[in-house]
Amino acid sequence: MDDQTGFFADAFDEKALSYSSKKSKGLWDFLWTFDYEPSSTDIQSEFETIAKNLNLPTSLFDDFVVETLEDKDWLAESYRALPPFSVGSFFIYGSHYTDAPPSDFIPLMIEAATAFGSGEHGTTAQCMRAIEHVKEAGCSPRNILDMGCGSGILAATAAKLWPDVLVHAADNDPECVVVSKRHMEANNITNVDCYQSEGYEEQSPVWQNAPYDFIIANILAGPLIVMAEEQSKALAQNGYLILSGTLKELAQDVLKAYTPHGLKLVKEFPQDEWMTMLLQKSS
Repeated sequence: MDDQTGFFADAFDEKALSYSSKKSKGLWDFLWTFDYEPSSTDIQSEFETIAKNLNLPTSLFDDFVVETLEDKDWLAESYRALPPFSVGSFFIYGSHYTDAPPSDFIPLMIEAATAFGSGEHGTTAQCMRAIEHVKEAGCSPRNILDMGCGSGILAATAAKLWPDVLVHAADNDPECVVVSKRHMEANNITNVDCYQSEGYEEQSPVWQNAPYDFIIANILAGPLIVMAEEQSKALAQNGYLILSGTLKELAQDVLKAYTPHGLKLVKEFPQDEWMTMLLQKSS
């Protein structure tokens, strides 16, 4: 079921306030929060629909609990749970952090927000390290794309490392575009263009600005495989491509989707159960 977990993000899309998931000891835990008490019948019905669509046994979803959260300032709680931290050369903090960022790091102000990507998750952190690796390898891109930008943290990372290069940040979720723009403004980043796009759809700004010397795609294994041909076409010769959001056991499946299009694995960046891969398009 690992390659199907992304389907759960939209399970209560019109009703839930938030969604999160984590894997522990081979099992997945999913958490939705609501501003009302949902009925167990409605929840069971939604899970049965998911099971049918994914051809999974309904018994997988029998073990769920509806609990009432205590009344507290959850935004403040999320801030306390996200103290400042560093990834490579970057120091990541929220607006609640009032001290001066360390002078020997590149500061990035990223809030706990309604879009994925605070820098703590293994896929995001290793993408940042992979971006730095490309920079240290001497790559001088003229055009960069962050496909599925989420919070915009990876686009911001690239923009800080290449301040004279235009970075395109695209996502199919309009909320991600709003959050990304907010983060660019908060970090005084002016070389990132954020916009909505359903992947590599025709006539989208994504295609209009192609080809790219460097593409960052931190999504999920399934979508990465589906967009392999188009994403490879959007990448310039000798260009670099970061593929992330992939569980280790699915990494080879993702890689196999790209090698027929002239891409070769350059380096792997594993963390926990996740794998981030850096590829390059052969000339």
